[in-house]
Amino acid sequence: MLESTEETKGSVAIEATGYTAHSPDGWRLLVEAEVDTIVRELRKNSVWAEAAERDGLGALWVGGSCWPGTVSTGAGAEASNIRREFASRRTLGRAGESIGMASFSDKGDEALDDDYAMGRLIMLESFLALREAINGVSDVRELNINIVLEPYLLVIRDAETTGPITRCALVSIQRFIENEIVDLSRPEAVPALLEVTRAVTHCRFEATDAASDEAVLMQILNVLRALVLGRGGERLNDVTICEIMETVLSMSCQMRLSEMLRKSAEATLFSLVTFVFGKLEDINDSQDEDDDEGSEASMVMPSPSNMLVNTARGAKNNGEAAGFGIAATRELYRVLVALTDPRDLQYTDSMRLLALNTLHAALQRAGNAMEAVGALRELTLGDLSRNLLLVLQRDHVSLISAAQRVLFLIFASHKRDTKGQLELYLCQTLGRLMAAPVIERQGSRAAIGTRAGSSAGSGPPTPVTGAGESTFGDGTLDITAIERPLTHSEEVGLYHAASLRRGVRGRPALQEVRRQLLEGLHHLLTGDEALLTDLWVNFDCDMQRGNMFDFFTSFMTQRAIPWRVSTGEDEAFMDILLFHLVRVASRAGVEAPSGRWAELLGMRSVGDRNKAAMPADASQSSPCGSLHLPVLLDRKTHKDAMMQAAKLFNEKPKDGVAFLQRTGTLGQAAGEATQHLAQFLRETPTLNKRLVGEFLAKPSNLEVLQAYVSQFDYSGKRLDEALRALLGAFRLPGESQQIERIMEAFATAYAASGNPDIATKDAAFILSYAVVMLNTDQHSPQVRSRMQLSDFARNLKGVNDGADFREGFLADVFAAIRDAEIVFPEEHEGAAGFEYAWRGVSAAGSWATTRLRTSTYDRALLEATWPRLLRALERTVAQAPTDRVLRRALTGLHALSGAAAAYDIYSCVDATLHALATLTGLGSLNLHAQPQQVYVRRRGRYMVLSADDAAASVAQAGAQALEEASVLVSQAALDFGSDYRAQIAFVALAELVTRFCYAVGASGWEDVLCVVSDAVDIDVLPVRAVLAGTWVPRAATLRAMVAAATQSPATQKQESSGLLSAFSSLWGSGGSGADSPRGSRPETPLWRAAPDQLAATVTRGHQAASVSAIMELADLPRRIQDDTVLAGFVAALARRLPQSPKSASDNYLPAPVVFLELAFALFKSCPLRAPSLWAALEQPMQRIFECAEELNPYVLERAVHALLAATTAVLKAAGGQDSSLTETLDRMTRCLGLLRDVSDATLDSIAVVLAAGIRHLVSADVRLLISTLASWDVLRQLLQRLAHTQSAEASGDAMAVLPAIVELIRSGSVDRRVYFSDTLDILTSFVPGDRALFADADDSRVRAGSLIAMLFDMQAAAKAEAALSPSGCSAVGSPNIGASSIGTQHQRSHQRTLTEPSVTSAISRLGITPRSSPVSMWAAAMNSLASYTCSANRETRQLACSHVQRAITTDLSSIAWVTASFHRVVFPLMDALLRADMLADSSMEDTHARCISMLTSFFLHNAAALQSPELAVDDGPKDQAPPLDQIWLRLIGVLSSYIYTSKLAREKRSAPLSPSSVSTEQKDDKPQGHLGVLGEMAEESTKNCILVLDTMGIFGNAGHDKGDSALWRKTWELLDKASPLIRRRILPAPADSSPAEGNPDAEETATAENAANVPEIPRDPTTDSADSAVTDAVLAAAASTAASELVISSEPSASQPETPTVAIVAEGEEAGADDSHSVSEKQPEPSVSDDVQNNAAGVLTSPAEVDSSNKDHHADQHHSDVKKKKKNRVNIITVS
Repeated sequence: MLESTEETKGSVAIEATGYTAHSPDGWRLLVEAEVDTIVRELRKNSVWAEAAERDGLGALWVGGSCWPGTVSTGAGAEASNIRREFASRRTLGRAGESIGMASFSDKGDEALDDDYAMGRLIMLESFLALREAINGVSDVRELNINIVLEPYLLVIRDAETTGPITRCALVSIQRFIENEIVDLSRPEAVPALLEVTRAVTHCRFEATDAASDEAVLMQILNVLRALVLGRGGERLNDVTICEIMETVLSMSCQMRLSEMLRKSAEATLFSLVTFVFGKLEDINDSQDEDDDEGSEASMVMPSPSNMLVNTARGAKNNGEAAGFGIAATRELYRVLVALTDPRDLQYTDSMRLLALNTLHAALQRAGNAMEAVGALRELTLGDLSRNLLLVLQRDHVSLISAAQRVLFLIFASHKRDTKGQLELYLCQTLGRLMAAPVIERQGSRAAIGTRAGSSAGSGPPTPVTGAGESTFGDGTLDITAIERPLTHSEEVGLYHAASLRRGVRGRPALQEVRRQLLEGLHHLLTGDEALLTDLWVNFDCDMQRGNMFDFFTSFMTQRAIPWRVSTGEDEAFMDILLFHLVRVASRAGVEAPSGRWAELLGMRSVGDRNKAAMPADASQSSPCGSLHLPVLLDRKTHKDAMMQAAKLFNEKPKDGVAFLQRTGTLGQAAGEATQHLAQFLRETPTLNKRLVGEFLAKPSNLEVLQAYVSQFDYSGKRLDEALRALLGAFRLPGESQQIERIMEAFATAYAASGNPDIATKDAAFILSYAVVMLNTDQHSPQVRSRMQLSDFARNLKGVNDGADFREGFLADVFAAIRDAEIVFPEEHEGAAGFEYAWRGVSAAGSWATTRLRTSTYDRALLEATWPRLLRALERTVAQAPTDRVLRRALTGLHALSGAAAAYDIYSCVDATLHALATLTGLGSLNLHAQPQQVYVRRRGRYMVLSADDAAASVAQAGAQALEEASVLVSQAALDFGSDYRAQIAFVALAELVTRFCYAVGASGWEDVLCVVSDAVDIDVLPVRAVLAGTWVPRAATLRAMVAAATQSPATQKQESSGLLSAFSSLWGSGGSGADSPRGSRPETPLWRAAPDQLAATVTRGHQAASVSAIMELADLPRRIQDDTVLAGFVAALARRLPQSPKSASDNYLPAPVVFLELAFALFKSCPLRAPSLWAALEQPMQRIFECAEELNPYVLERAVHALLAATTAVLKAAGGQDSSLTETLDRMTRCLGLLRDVSDATLDSIAVVLAAGIRHLVSADVRLLISTLASWDVLRQLLQRLAHTQSAEASGDAMAVLPAIVELIRSGSVDRRVYFSDTLDILTSFVPGDRALFADADDSRVRAGSLIAMLFDMQAAAKAEAALSPSGCSAVGSPNIGASSIGTQHQRSHQRTLTEPSVTSAISRLGITPRSSPVSMWAAAMNSLASYTCSANRETRQLACSHVQRAITTDLSSIAWVTASFHRVVFPLMDALLRADMLADSSMEDTHARCISMLTSFFLHNAAALQSPELAVDDGPKDQAPPLDQIWLRLIGVLSSYIYTSKLAREKRSAPLSPSSVSTEQKDDKPQGHLGVLGEMAEESTKNCILVLDTMGIFGNAGHDKGDSALWRKTWELLDKASPLIRRRILPAPADSSPAEGNPDAEETATAENAANVPEIPRDPTTDSADSAVTDAVLAAAASTAASELVISSEPSASQPETPTVAIVAEGEEAGADDSHSVSEKQPEPSVSDDVQNNAAGVLTSPAEVDSSNKDHHADQHHSDVKKKKKNRVNIITVS
């Protein structure tokens, strides 16, 4: 029946609603439909069915008679009118009474007298009257609201109506309100609104069945929701709102109702509460709180069992006031807060949960507005917060979750006043999250197992203590040293050491409760990024509070580590840690991970999040006042000092007081010290309260006791309350005298507060003592008979200054002590501890927030916490069970390192790198003790490569190809390749050091480079990846290269120059196999695993290294701007450079070489920072070069190359502008100079690299390079050493350096006097010691030509210097340098000690001093140049002769230079040519001829100038001959030597022949061989010179006898000794002048006589005997010497193949001339042509060869003809 009614009603409603939307009369249809629905429902009820049947009531055909604009008199009328209207239906004659007519009907109706029946009928009639009334109204706004609502209110108020009827009435009212037929927002509708509200909240109906009843209740909720949330809801007053909330709250708490109804009631409650509390934003707090005092708004607490019936309130009038205020809100809030009290057992947990959820909705909607209302704020911070904290102590998961949500909203909205509440919450929650205590029985197996396990490696065993005890209570526990989870007692020890609240810690939670608490803590700490900083500011810097931040950091970092298996708790704590750590890094401007690093961490950039984050509070000003960081740090320092004093006090009170005195905390004055000590005892929470009581109770500390008790505020407090506050601060001693002393001091202080109930201090003392005794009597378990109030009052009778205490006063004191025990501090546990802690909440002070200023404190907090943070992250990486945990830990390391780098906390960055380096397993390997094997891939499989096979592979394919195709297997490489965490740590290490290289300290670089070193040595890190284009061989590859070099010399050209050539000095000449130092690698694998598996494992390590950022290691210095950081990096590199071997065994490893290259690559990348770089590298490089003989040649070669390259880079960057760079350059070259003392073998091994490096160095800036004498000296000596190296390539590179230096001297860019002699010494060093060295090779001739050109430039420089020097034209020093000096300069140059000063080295030997004249410098250069005329190569000799001739004939500014040219250049040159070996060499014929021609030409050209006697040498003897005489006599001596040698050659040739042959030859007088040609040329030159000098009158004037001239006599004395026939040839005598003319015998006699008298060549007085004796030696022993030293080769032997010849055209010779004098290009020894050989053989043959054939004579004749032709081609100057 109910269902059909509902369907009918629904259809009508739908119809009406649809019609209302499209018709202006829709409201009428809706009202009619609602009236029809409820009337039909009434008619179904038996109460109305009978009346409808009997009286026709309930018929819906009414209203037609109503005139528009009128209504029936019964519509909306009072009950009396309705009665009359109803009577009109049953009687006739009474209608006129309404207008004053008489009644025509006396018949009474008994039904009208039955009030109950009449009430039923009136209810039905009212609906009919409403239907009739709406027909007379055209607009709904004309309809009276009361007419519409009154019928329905009658139904709702009637308790006997059934549920379906009541529900129909409620539905109708809801629809009228929703469709605005009843507009409750109009001011005149307020009474109706209140009536409807009152009727609905007091709705009563007759229960039928549960479903129908709950449907009515559901509709009540809907109507109340519509009333409150509708347009008229704001006009409800306080009482109405309270009634509505009572109804809804009561319905929500009814457990007997269905779940659906209660949930609907809860939803309605939340909506209404949100609306009510939302109005707080529009309420004036000051006005409404005044109105609240007289408000009748109140609510009855709901009951979980009985439905709330507002019968008592039904008689009250709720007034006509519109709008509600704080009164209703406060009352609602009070009820909800009261429901949350877990100590009130009349409320169920479901009701508390409902209240908590409702409070959450209220605070979420208007939390900030509630904070501004005093009454609500007091409830929030008081009862509500207390109840919430009590709820959190329970184990109800739903309640804990709801309580946490509400509490967090309170913290957010009431932050300023919740410092104490937050402290209790954190203490309580952290205490419950501690590890559960382990309960062990003495001797149990669990206990034994635990102790055994602890001693096995998990640290010392932890004693099992009670829940409140700790073996680490003194704070000495270092959690960073414990590699296991902390036990419960250890965590409690940390808790107590942080001075946190002891009474609120609670018991450890388990399972889901624990998880819920942790989720709440996570939500709180991650909801505000400034919260951790706020904890430090508000607690750790507050003397009265514990170190909350410090404890939480330790607790969090310890619990964030997944020690065994991740349970979820570690992830929660890690997430909290990361949240704040990432925010710190973000505020510091640290960039988010990017690239591969971000992919590894599982991050993906969104928008601009990958860009550098700016600090969130960068624009905010620095905090001031109490939040200023220096002020906070001072507070923290003071607090730490006080805690240290407290620690000493707890051990021994005297020690604590002494510490305070030493630190000056107590002050100097006695009274001041007492006050400060009392303050210390009062405000230091970590003090032992028992010791404090004992200390105060001592008689000696009476003043301290008085000062202590006076610090409490007793005003307005009852004596028991004041005493409770005092005894809560320390524990009262047990002795009566001590108690009496304390009570006396307290009584004095309390009596001074002026309490009216205490007359004197004696009364206060007696009452105080009595209260202490009463407390013991009431609460001691040993007392069975408790004291009563009467007993207590009787004991205190007459003690209040002779009178009794006020009866009510004693009753209150007695009740307070009886109900609540005075608890001493050590007993503050459980409920008593919470109550004691809660009393201190109000004194906690206000909360200071650091929001918008958090970054100001980040650095200080990070410095204090980074060791613990790093340990948590590092241990997580080491024990991460999943990739997710591992990624989070790596993210934390990135944030920690970035923040530390941003705040210059280098120690944190270094420690992070050290931790990662440790996790890699690299950095501390002893690789020399680890065996290694090379596995090469062949035919698709890996196999062990033996030493012999390795050498063969190197010889065939090269060392680099071998390394690319092989894998180096070692145990370290296998360990690294199989350890995933180690590889991740390696990648993280590389990434962090690359990103934050600017903040890495010395120790950090050391760790990084140690890891890189081992990675390179075990070959998991390719060298080319670190240094692009650089290849460093493995140790095994290097040994294979040595073996290959000994087997195949061609391999040397494939590898680096100079390397393999010097390996014999290290390993000897042995190759592979048993002859090598280590022998061949065994072919048997060292590991049992398959080779392919081993190679795959090592390859995994290669892959990890190849994808890491370690490849950017070489580029890091460019990013480092701080020189200190760069110095640390370089210092670490320096410590890893090659060291001298400690044993003779091969200890080569590639890593030191890599670091060597890396270190000196810095000079190329940042040369301007060379001073700081070299400061760290200087000593290591000096050690390397000092032990160069002991180092591996390859390592030494790379060291030389690196240093030279770095020096070149610095030289280019210096530019002569930066003095620091110039000084660094000088120090670098000095270090390079240590190579001057190495052995020849060592020098040969590095010669190529050294020479090439010097060449590049000089090409950079030679002028700056040699600007300092030290650098010049190093360069000079190294070049001299390189001049004699065995490597032609090195020698060539070294010589290529010289042109630049010579050009500087020639151009005058440097001081010529300083550098001239050294440069000349270097040039002469390159003159070969063996004349045959330059005989054949083309490059040798080119090199000689270059040297000749440079020497020519040197002499030109000397001439230029003379032009600048005023004294440059005077010849200074010896006029002659012996001929032997020309040929031996190169032999003595390299024999000088390497420590000689640079300026005086060659100068002293060449006769030049630092103050030498330019002519001396020129002479030295010319001597070196002239030495090349003795070369075995014809081209070289010709080039040298040309340059010498050009030099002496050009730019000679004075006769002094001409004289010096003769004495110091030309004559020494001729003396050298007159050496026996030079004369015996027939290939030197053209050189002799050219030099003779040059000598005579130069003399004749300057003879006239030399004639003046004033040109004598200034420093010579006064009787010394003029320069012309000296020069002429020496010239004649030279020419005489050639003539005499030619004569001896002829005599030697003709001596064994027959007399006829001799006579014929003498008569023929033709030249014999090359010596004869030279003699003939000398005679012609002598003749020309004599004729010219005679013409000039040198021998006397014309007409005078020449015999009177001493010069004439000396000339002919020399010539006659050389050859008696020369006078006749030069000066033919008359026919009768010579008695021997035509007499051969006379000629022979003269020849014999002259042979006995060797011509004596005039000597320069300044020439030494060794240099001047050359000519005598030649003339005296020409025959024997020439015969013995001349090597004649008649024909090439079969074993000596002929070499191609090159025709050399003599000066003045045209092309196409006779080339019969061509010489061989390549001859190991001097040789002559066949004609010359035959001629020489004929002249110098032995007697045994007399019987030679006529063929020899014919050959001599032919040779003589050839020489005649040559003579015509020689330049002989004649004077016409």
